[in-house]
Amino acid sequence: MQPKAIPAANDGAIASFTEYLRVKGSSPLTIEAYQSDLLQLSAFLGHRQLIKARRQDLSRYVGHLLSTMTARSAARKVATFRQFFKFLLMDGRIAANPMLRVESPKIGKALPKWLAISEINTYLGSSANEHEYLTRRNQAILELFYAAGLRVSEMASAKLADLNLHDRYLTVWGKGNKERIAPVGHTAADALRHYLAQRHLFTQNSPLLFVGRTGEQITRQRLWQIVRARSKAIGRNVGPHMLRHSAATHMMDNGADLRTVQTILGHVEIDTTQVYTHVTMEGTKKNYLAHHPRATLKHRQMNLDLGKAAQQQSASFGPMLCAQCSDSVCGESKWLCALHLQLSRESNRRSRERRRLIGMCAHCPNPAVRGKLQCARHLQLAREAARRYEMRKREKKRLDQRAAA
Repeated sequence: MQPKAIPAANDGAIASFTEYLRVKGSSPLTIEAYQSDLLQLSAFLGHRQLIKARRQDLSRYVGHLLSTMTARSAARKVATFRQFFKFLLMDGRIAANPMLRVESPKIGKALPKWLAISEINTYLGSSANEHEYLTRRNQAILELFYAAGLRVSEMASAKLADLNLHDRYLTVWGKGNKERIAPVGHTAADALRHYLAQRHLFTQNSPLLFVGRTGEQITRQRLWQIVRARSKAIGRNVGPHMLRHSAATHMMDNGADLRTVQTILGHVEIDTTQVYTHVTMEGTKKNYLAHHPRATLKHRQMNLDLGKAAQQQSASFGPMLCAQCSDSVCGESKWLCALHLQLSRESNRRSRERRRLIGMCAHCPNPAVRGKLQCARHLQLAREAARRYEMRKREKKRLDQRAAA
């Protein structure tokens, strides 16, 4: 890892924090990401000393992050700052932690993207017109991504000595240098044997499992390119983590217990693995509504007057009934009939009126800005969200015009 230039004002603080992370066992990529986040914060503050940063400075920077990137990316950087200032407090460099009252961006729990089994079969069955060695190597990489659920960094650092083709498993060194055993199926083992039969023609000294055509270590960027190169076969933008998600989802669909999937993927907390239970529940629900005779019959008997898009949604998720009664939903809502939608709007209007009269924000207990229904913070967040929406809208329009041309 190439060290980055650190401003003299923050040389000691960032260097000490970097050494603390190294002693704690953080990976070089994690240390590099944390250092980059702190350097960006330092640049935003005019290269002032980070130990003199105030809560107002950090809150202003979080607002700047939310206007330039997604909430998930901003939350990751905020987590870096929390660790950094917590370290400074423990080290006695600051008297109070300025991050204590800085809120992290709220991010929703997005379900992981995964491929259906038919898509996996098509994806792994296609091959590019490359040199025979590269074709075998790339096929072995893709099969191992799906078979063992590896992360891209784990694939790049996999050692030849860690592979046991006789018992079909790979010893993986994951996050925090934690060791785990990842089983390898017959198909992936056969692909690895075909690759290893020609590996000696390109390198005899490298301890790494996968190498380039000149014997050098294969990079994470090159692994991404290999995975993306097959995406045309199924018409989806596939990444290494999507293959990992697909492996976990398919194991859960076929009856694997949660603890087994956690062990194979190398998750420290089982809460991380539980997201796949929601994925499989969604798939089970779709299959039930698509194939259960009573579910489809009930939909036909109702004979709702739906548009084409609503009919497609109803075919996947069943009859569209009001969440409060047995009437069908109206065209303006996904969950409510016309009556309950009107009642909901009246209730929201009365709630806003009460909050306006007492000067309270519509989203939190803080005082609202004069003449507005929101506090200063939520008003700023709403403006930033509207600005990001307009930017995405213009970008989509520009891409559509380019595609039409």
